[in-house]
Amino acid sequence: MEQHQSLEQILQQLRERSDDFDSFDIQIPEVMSVTAPSGESMPMPSVAALIQRCDGNPTAIRLDVAEALLNDGILQKLNIPIRLNQLRQRR
Repeated sequence: MEQHQSLEQILQQLRERSDDFDSFDIQIPEVMSVTAPSGESMPMPSVAALIQRCDGNPTAIRLDVAEALLNDGILQKLNIPIRLNQLRQRR
């Protein structure tokens, strides 16, 4: 796929080939770091995802729970957006 294509063009190409998909793997680092309100980076080795709750407080979940939640389809049923965020390495 060309880098200069629009998101919609890329999605259309993927939709056309979707009958050939076997799985969809999201790569997760072994240790996820979360930035505390104080600005401090906190390593969280067993955390793979954060659920942002309506009250503003996040809930950290393990990789196996995140995978089960995505495969269950409840997020799609409730129209809850799924966002993939790039984790920045702190030096």
